[in-house]
Amino acid sequence: MQGEDTLRIPSFQCNYLLLRCTHALKFQTICDELIKNPPMNIKTLKSSIALRIVLTLACCALVSSAFAAGNDLQGVKAANAQFYSALNAMFAGNAVPMTNVWSHANDVAYLGPDGVFLVGWKPILADWKSQAAKKLGGKVTATNIHIITGKDLAVVQDIERGVNYSHGKPQVVSIRATNVFRLEDGKWKMVGHHTDKLPYLSK
Repeated sequence: MQGEDTLRIPSFQCNYLLLRCTHALKFQTICDELIKNPPMNIKTLKSSIALRIVLTLACCALVSSAFAAGNDLQGVKAANAQFYSALNAMFAGNAVPMTNVWSHANDVAYLGPDGVFLVGWKPILADWKSQAAKKLGGKVTATNIHIITGKDLAVVQDIERGVNYSHGKPQVVSIRATNVFRLEDGKWKMVGHHTDKLPYLSK
C-alpha cells in the first residue's frame, strides 16, 4: 500500500538474538579448542563433539523462535486488511464481518470517529450494528501503513481515506487511525481501534 512503513523486529528482540548468538559463539570456541587439543580419553572427545552439535542446534532453535515471534508481518497485514474489508461491508449495512475481525474479550476498546469510547465486545458490537443500520455507503482504504509487531501484540497506524455519504451528500474521509491486534488461538484479532473525529458523525 501507499507509503507503507514496517518494523519487522522490535529492538528488544534484536538484543535477545545478539545475546543468544554471542553465547553460541562462546560455546563453539570452547568446543573448537577441545577438538584441536583433544583429551586423552576418546569418550570425552566424543562427548565434546556431541555437546557442540547440541549447542549449535539449540542456538538455531532459539533464533528461529525469536524471529517467528516478532516477525509475523504478513499475518498482521492480513488482519488489518480484513478489518477494512469488514468496515466497507458495514458501510453497506452488513456488520457480520466485524464479528470475525474483533476479539470478543471484555478488555477490547473502540474510540470511533463519532467521539464514542467503548470498552468490551458487547457494546462495541452494538455500536457497529447501529452504524451498519445507517448505511453510509462509500468506501474507505488504509494508506501510509506503519506496522510494529511483537510476540502476541501488534500495532498498526495508518490514514483512512475515502468517501461516505450523509443525507445523500458525499463526505470526504481522511483521518488517522490506530489499530491494535492480539494473537488469540493462532489468529490476530482486533482489540483496539482509535480514530480522529469526523465532523459529520460527531454532530
